[in-house]
Amino acid sequence: MMGSGKDTAMIILGKKHKNSHDDMISDEYEYEDEEMEEYSEEQHEMAEELIDAVKSGSSEAVLDAIHGIYNSY
Repeated sequence: MMGSGKDTAMIILGKKHKNSHDDMISDEYEYEDEEMEEYSEEQHEMAEELIDAVKSGSSEAVLDAIHGIYNSY
């Protein structure tokens, strides 16, 4: 059975689910710090490529776009 989109995204990004309250609070603060960052033009272009790939319906194009994003970090 397939998980939710959020679960899939977390797997793709290599994040692990944490259960302890302290870990969740720590993750919340890290997330807030990440939200403050501005995205580069290159990151916006990669996001557009992913959007176009999803709209195309091509699984290969989607995987290529995800691979490009993943390798950029």
